Amino acid sequence: LANAASMPIGLWAVATVVDEAASRRRLTVQLAATLFYLSITYQYQWFAAPAAGILMAFKRSIGPRSAALVLFLSLALFAIATAGLRGALVFSGLAPAPDRLAAVNEPSTLIKETVSHIHDTQSLLAELPGQAQIRETAAAYHPLVYALGLAGLLLRGARGVSLGALAFVLPLFFVRLYPPPWVAMTAYPLVYLGAAHACDSLGRTLAVVSGRRRWPTVAVALLAGAVLFALSNGDLWGDPGFLLRWWDLYSPRPIY
Repeated sequence: LANAASMPIGLWAVATVVDEAASRRRLTVQLAATLFYLSITYQYQWFAAPAAGILMAFKRSIGPRSAALVLFLSLALFAIATAGLRGALVFSGLAPAPDRLAAVNEPSTLIKETVSHIHDTQSLLAELPGQAQIRETAAAYHPLVYALGLAGLLLRGARGVSLGALAFVLPLFFVRLYPPPWVAMTAYPLVYLGAAHACDSLGRTLAVVSGRRRWPTVAVALLAGAVLFALSNGDLWGDPGFLLRWWDLYSPRPIY
């Protein structure tokens, strides 16, 4: 959980690389290095990579075609660096023992197990995420926080819609492979930013309706944000209900 909490820093680094790169070549190398660093610090590089692709596609100086090429080349460099690191560990005798690897769930192993169950169209559809994954993801955030977070992203134009689609779809596949609530919340930096924008939009809308421009906007936005905060942080004032329900998504408590 502590590692997952650093995800905003990883996404911030990706956004900074995209915004400040002086050339396509430098952007490719810097993005590959960023993804490599994220991969060895447990920061969900496979979510940061497509997010970087969307940011590049909507940047005027790059565009969709160049974004796709840069993302492909950066992922190739990332794969080469990863293979080199693994080779160095094996050569130095520091490769993880099989019993150590068995203690964790590796994405590649989970994907192979899933693919091995696919034999026809029906089995393929059965392995795709569905309503159960949507309900679990919504419960991990709290349904209202999740809904407003996605809605807030949709209000941010075409780029927001693209990031909202990424925040909605990709974590469902992650949860289908491995279902802990922190995996369901892989997109939480984007969802929370979307929720903040939804609160701000609500304040602005009510300010326009009331004819007052300044203080109602801030007050309503802060109040809406406080309500969303209270829905999932009651343990701070002695109500651990949401926290216990969140952990139940990972390890249900015995009924006795």
